[in-house]
Amino acid sequence: MVLRQKKYLDLVHELGITWLLTNEITRRRINNSTGTLNESLLDQLLFSDDGLVNEFKIGSHLGKSDHATINVELNLPHPARLEKDKLVKEEQRCWSKVKNEDILKWSQEIDWKFQPTEIENMSVDDIWTVILNNLNLISEKVPLKSLKHNIDINYNTPWVNRSLKRAIRGKNKAWYDFDINPSVYNWNIALEKQCIFEKCESNARIKYEKKVTKDLKYNSRAFFSYLRSRNKVKEVVTNLVKPNGFRTTNDHDTAECFADAFSSVFVEEPQGPLPEACYNNGNVEPCNDIVISFSDVYDELKKLDVYKSFGPDKVHPKLLKALADNEEFVRTLTILYDKCAKEAKIPEKWKEAHVIALHKKDSRNNQYNYRPVSLTCILCKIYEKFVRKHILEFVENEVSNDQHGFVSKKSCLSNLLETVDNIISLIEEGSPVDLLYL
Repeated sequence: MVLRQKKYLDLVHELGITWLLTNEITRRRINNSTGTLNESLLDQLLFSDDGLVNEFKIGSHLGKSDHATINVELNLPHPARLEKDKLVKEEQRCWSKVKNEDILKWSQEIDWKFQPTEIENMSVDDIWTVILNNLNLISEKVPLKSLKHNIDINYNTPWVNRSLKRAIRGKNKAWYDFDINPSVYNWNIALEKQCIFEKCESNARIKYEKKVTKDLKYNSRAFFSYLRSRNKVKEVVTNLVKPNGFRTTNDHDTAECFADAFSSVFVEEPQGPLPEACYNNGNVEPCNDIVISFSDVYDELKKLDVYKSFGPDKVHPKLLKALADNEEFVRTLTILYDKCAKEAKIPEKWKEAHVIALHKKDSRNNQYNYRPVSLTCILCKIYEKFVRKHILEFVENEVSNDQHGFVSKKSCLSNLLETVDNIISLIEEGSPVDLLYL
């Protein structure tokens, strides 16, 4: 019995299956000998995809059974939504197959320069519009992603190697021969080839999983990409419960429901200048104007992660990183940042963001169980880095050495280590130590 239980648990672990019920009671029965009520978790829901189950409820007993009923709401994709997602994917650009040399070559065909008289008469929105239009001209030359239809799933898995391809071809040929001539000999050959394929496929899959797990610290993208590929159901937010009790039926209602939920927990800051109590009346020199140089912009463009998501402007980070080698583009971008700093304004497009709702826990039909993640324009993030760096350089001399939060090269861990070190020093000196927990 114990051996069977171990085999069962090993199989569940190998297939990546998890259980949904943890602290619920699914069975209630009266012990006739003692007259006591026995409650236990005897029934279970097993699933291999977190996005498959929206929510579940423990119901009443069915008939004379002492087992409770379990009502499960599944998240099954609608055929119309699958077709819509398919069309969206076909419109995406395939940036992974574009070389930086090609992007740089296309950018040299564009005139990025601005005349001094033009800059004085143009606003930051006008300059940004010209830059964005030029970036879109380059993006249009990137080929679109083409969806491959009717592909054998065995060839589409990331762990396919040469030996596995040979096993696939051998298996397919053996079953093809059996379909033409269904004899006992061909049946045995097909079974043998099938076993060879399954063993080879299992070894290749385990080897690939060990590789992506080992490289998780340095290349997490491959690991999480593999996890997403193993999901049977694509996570789509639908059927949110409105305050009136009804469910959302389309994307617009779902977005409005999320907007109301996120805005209700948002703390709105007051408009206008800060109160006088926030200002230091000491002899503090005023903060100098921010200066953004050509080298600063170049360095930030080179640091961009090409795998990050773009914002509402749809400017891909790979495009910006490749254009760092175009001096005219970097100089034009420096002019835009400098004008933003002098006029204390940013383009209106930079104030927009794509808000993504990420599920945290519990029911997927409750909008308060999601947290918002805003995807802003990448060039706006770079400008924010310049402003943050300038402010930190100004206030770093005014910050106490005891401050560990939001300080460079310090964290909660450094605060804890410093506290423990002070406590140990006091104990060694024989001094009393009092701790106050808040």
